[in-house]
Amino acid sequence: MSLFGPLNWMDRTLTALSPIGAIFFGAGSVYYVAFSYGLSVVTLVSGRDSMANLVASTPSHPMTVILGIPMIPVSLVTLEAMDIDGRLLSFWRSHVSPALPKLPVMGKVIEYLWPTPTREPLNTSELGREGMLDFITRNLTAGLLFPFVSYFLGETLFKSIQSNFKRLILSGIIFFMLKTCVKMYLRQQQYRRQGFRRVLNYPSQNT
Repeated sequence: MSLFGPLNWMDRTLTALSPIGAIFFGAGSVYYVAFSYGLSVVTLVSGRDSMANLVASTPSHPMTVILGIPMIPVSLVTLEAMDIDGRLLSFWRSHVSPALPKLPVMGKVIEYLWPTPTREPLNTSELGREGMLDFITRNLTAGLLFPFVSYFLGETLFKSIQSNFKRLILSGIIFFMLKTCVKMYLRQQQYRRQGFRRVLNYPSQNT
């Protein structure tokens, strides 16, 4: 009896099932990493005892633990990718910035500190353009680092507060507002620089 037929069938079956297996193990690895990260954030917020109690309550609340904890990193990365500073900056340029020079005294001060550009700057979508890979890696890293930076900031600024949760919330709000303001300032200055650029020493060509 020839073994070619069964071996050939097994080879084709393995080839057909390999993509499904790769997707399954890849998704399982991503879920495991997200679940581990969520547990570390829960430990930062409420301590090891609360984290152990949460894991022990998995039989009574399976969906809360199985789906809720991995959603922590997903929510953080999604919040970072929403580009809140870009939306606030667009509102500033369209509504607040045009009204500031019209103020009686502040208008002259603002014009002196931040003169009006000589030409219209580039569109914001053309400024600071980054590739998809840069966008994904930057938002992924910033979102995942957010709770840890907030934790160390809270340990430094709010030592008098006993609750880890309150300390993390306060430091998280401060860090988020500070980061948003710095990013808005940087992007606005990059935007304004485009309005003052001139082409110098451009050789004229007669066609």
